Amino acid sequence: MFRKALMYSFASKYVTLIIQIASTLILARILTPEHIGLFTVAAALTGIAQMFRDFGISEYIIKERDSSYSTLSTAFTASILIAWPIAFLMMAITPLIGSFYEQDEAGWLVFILSFNMFLSPFGSIAMAVMRKNMNYKPISFANVGNTMVNALASIIFAYYDFGAYSLAFASVLGTITTVSIITLYKGSDISFGVQFKGTRRVFDFGKNVGGSNIFNYIANNILEIFIAKAITLDTLGLYSRGRSTITLFEIGIIDAVKPLISPYFAQSVNKKSLQEAYLTCTKIILYFSIPFTIIVTSLNESILYILYGEQWLDAGKYLSLLAGLYCIYTITLFYEQVLTVTNNDKLYMKFKVSLSLFRLILGSTIFVLPLEQVLISFYCIASSRLLWVIWSLRKLISLSITNYIKTLLKPIVASIGVTIFVTLYKYQQESLFEWQLFLYLLLAGLSWLSVIYLIDKPVINIVLGKQAK
Repeated sequence: MFRKALMYSFASKYVTLIIQIASTLILARILTPEHIGLFTVAAALTGIAQMFRDFGISEYIIKERDSSYSTLSTAFTASILIAWPIAFLMMAITPLIGSFYEQDEAGWLVFILSFNMFLSPFGSIAMAVMRKNMNYKPISFANVGNTMVNALASIIFAYYDFGAYSLAFASVLGTITTVSIITLYKGSDISFGVQFKGTRRVFDFGKNVGGSNIFNYIANNILEIFIAKAITLDTLGLYSRGRSTITLFEIGIIDAVKPLISPYFAQSVNKKSLQEAYLTCTKIILYFSIPFTIIVTSLNESILYILYGEQWLDAGKYLSLLAGLYCIYTITLFYEQVLTVTNNDKLYMKFKVSLSLFRLILGSTIFVLPLEQVLISFYCIASSRLLWVIWSLRKLISLSITNYIKTLLKPIVASIGVTIFVTLYKYQQESLFEWQLFLYLLLAGLSWLSVIYLIDKPVINIVLGKQAK
């Protein structure tokens, strides 16, 4: 079941990735950094509200043993009670947002994006049950449908000079598509209505898991909110473009795997099996994240030129720093899932809040320091997270630092060939883009696959859905 879910999840993510790259190639040549900056700050603000909307309800459904009408109705009601008042509040304060940023468009973009919160509860409950049952076929269809509608709508609106509004209108249309497809596929076994009884239990669970997610989201996106005020929308657009390039990797690899991890870890019967599952998943992710980081940091300007055009080259300095940060993060990517399946909700909250406070403090220095220096300071957060996780997992699942280091070694060795071919290309490179780049990347990829096959064939068997011999 896990492998089938993994297949659907990966397939949908790669289809959406291709669509997003194609639409990005077009939109980056129509929209300006200021347009992207406007939408980024609006999306960051409504994203905070969206986190309040979920409030850990999806995790609550996955954690509950049954998916009865009563359980789902309680979760649905709790979702409505949170989402709709917040949506109305966001719409009410749109003039204040426009005034704060001295851009009326920022407020109106928040107003439009708030409609997503009215729609989301109608799809999120069924999606959580499907995730719990590892039924990723309808979720995959919904993700692809959302991406196709979003991409097509944003291109059409952008072509007709709607600017930043293009992305906002497309986002709402994408949400409508997701809810429609999930509703079509949910079937009679997933049913729910309005039931106030038991909502307090959902809220109690959400105080820890949902509360930590909210705080973490604010900390992760506060820099965008600060940049728009402290520097310029153009700078925010460039930073956002660097971050969105990292997001392409998240969509293609991380987002395809991460939703499957909590149910997969939950099947572990003891500490040893959970430790093995954690190390295996971490190693698979590192096989992708390390070479990705090497390529992005070494060829950042070439990548930006190919994907977005010459007007985005100044994003290169941000892209390299963000790629390094993300690579460190992937070393501990699945720690939160371990906390969830081991019922360490309070530790989960403590962990998230501590690092988020650290990030908020460092992020606020954007008012006195250049953006590059602020991003460099974020490496302190990444290092702190790594040390915390190593210490915590030793207690939770008896994971020694020696085993953790062994997990890192093979992905590092597999990336040596990537480093060599990227360095060779960079050495002979005479312009931002040359067709030889694709040849060197192909050779780097073949080298990477060959080394993995030689030193860690069981990982290839797992990814392909075969039993390791």
